[in-house]
Amino acid sequence: MKLKIQSIPRRNPDVVYQIVDNEAVLVQPNGGKVTVLNNVGSDIWQFIDGSNSIKLIVDELRSRYTMDTETLTRDILDFIEILLQKKLIAIDNE
Repeated sequence: MKLKIQSIPRRNPDVVYQIVDNEAVLVQPNGGKVTVLNNVGSDIWQFIDGSNSIKLIVDELRSRYTMDTETLTRDILDFIEILLQKKLIAIDNE
């Protein structure tokens, strides 16, 4: 699936997570896999709620990080692709 800026990521409901020291610790109970996200990944994760588009996530994070919009967008798309591959999230295209 090709990610679009309008795509709406949503968390896998089976994934349990907790924010610890600005890092998100994600646990997939079915496979026993643990993924730790750094503070930037954690910021992105917190916006992934099934209602925010990738564009909205980029817009929100642009004010937090000093990075040009094109680079930020590419980095967020790459990160979301990794979360998809790990089955931590799914995408709703609208």
